[in-house]
Amino acid sequence: EIKFFPNFINGKISNFRDIAAVKKVFYGTDFKNGKQDIDKDWAILVLDKPLGRKYGYLGWKSLPNDVLIRNKNAFFFVGYSIDFPNFNPGMIAGFEKGCSITGEEAGLLLHDCDTAKGSSGGPIIATIGSQYYIVGLNNMEFKNRRTGQDIINAAVKISTIEEALGSQ
Repeated sequence: EIKFFPNFINGKISNFRDIAAVKKVFYGTDFKNGKQDIDKDWAILVLDKPLGRKYGYLGWKSLPNDVLIRNKNAFFFVGYSIDFPNFNPGMIAGFEKGCSITGEEAGLLLHDCDTAKGSSGGPIIATIGSQYYIVGLNNMEFKNRRTGQDIINAAVKISTIEEALGSQ
């Protein structure tokens, strides 16, 4: 059983009535048999309560790579990385404004948003008109093996998710 806790801050639940159960999960890949398709490392959870009506909702939008790359410093990133904040890692979402999609490789979007362990699945968000949309889901970091220094990050394309959901 998987539960979703909206408005979970500092390890505290603000309203126990709003805890939702996950009633269905759509997986990009299940990683069985040792097979790992990193461009398909995503999951969509369907909740048993319409929490978006109370807490807000972000839709997603698939945009062409060239549009994403051309709009430098135009994106937001939110994630529960282990390095933010220092006093309670992974319990409060970190936020970054002004990151960029820098390219595309092997079916993944490359981006320079500040990520760390635990931020996988965090949305990369764009403002389109006056609305906010998820345009990618962070899924991994590429590091220099010798120094441990970040090189670039990767995100799953929304078109990848839409194609998979359309076939289910």
